[in-house]
Amino acid sequence: MVFKERNSRGEITSRSLIMDKAHVIMRGGLVGKRLSKGHLDCKGLLLSPSAIGEAVPVLRSVNELAELTHETGISKISRDELKYLISKVNI
Repeated sequence: MVFKERNSRGEITSRSLIMDKAHVIMRGGLVGKRLSKGHLDCKGLLLSPSAIGEAVPVLRSVNELAELTHETGISKISRDELKYLISKVNI
């Protein structure tokens, strides 16, 4: 996401459930060219031991007034924990 205009704002949110032999690469980038605010948020949840998750955040500021942030996390959860969480959802 490129912030070209003054006072522009934006957020990129990426969520991944990664299981079996999947290999997920979450890529995201922000470029601040003017007075702007941007946030990049990537979260990955590994559901099996053979799953692989990668996050590649890129923040590029070409203006001292650009405010760019990121938050990235990849974690594991057991199948029992996942079943418990699903049982709590009322659909």
